[in-house]
Amino acid sequence: MDDSKIAVDANINAAKIERESLVTQINDATTLLKASRVHYDPTGQTLDIAFEEMSQNIVYKVDIISTNGNVYKGGDFVTTLLARVYQGTTDLTDTIDANRFRWTRVSSDTAGDAAWNTSHFGGAKQVTVTQSEIMNQATFQCTILDKNLN
Repeated sequence: MDDSKIAVDANINAAKIERESLVTQINDATTLLKASRVHYDPTGQTLDIAFEEMSQNIVYKVDIISTNGNVYKGGDFVTTLLARVYQGTTDLTDTIDANRFRWTRVSSDTAGDAAWNTSHFGGAKQVTVTQSEIMNQATFQCTILDKNLN
């Protein structure tokens, strides 16, 4: 619909108005979708460009699971940290070579961290951590390297 060809006080039949043009004109070329749930229908191509891009760019995440909790409370402490790799909700851990798992420790003992990190550089999807490795406080991380080990 072309604004220059319609009088300001014209009566327009609703059937002649294209919804997209109206929404775009009112919202400064922005179409806002506000919903608590969107049904994705790839055959109907609803929001096809955005959903296609989303489905191709599903993020990866690494969860670290401790077999003995996440907080060290003193005394004898041993836990196994297990890294699980997900693409969206799909667990990919068993499909990834163990050499791609790089464990690191971060604490106030920089030299000790460097030694710990070197000995846990790769080759394990899980590590055992004892109280002596935690000291007062330590954070353990697992990075998944790419196929070229970068």
